Amino acid sequence: MQKKSKIISIADFNAEKRKDKELIYYNEQLSKLNLRLSIIMAEIKLTKEIINMIENEKLIDFAKRLDQDTE
Repeated sequence: MQKKSKIISIADFNAEKRKDKELIYYNEQLSKLNLRLSIIMAEIKLTKEIINMIENEKLIDFAKRLDQDTE
């Protein structure tokens, strides 16, 4: 039976720290990209509404529409 060593090499420790920093960095980048994506999706929705209004020559009461969307 072989005993598991409790000694950690400095190289392994540094590699783990580097990996942890990379994971933190990429998770932060993912959060920023998700925020940008939600903003872009809202802009796309608004643009589609404007195009629809122009094509159908009608106006939408956005205040009333917002109330309906939040319900």
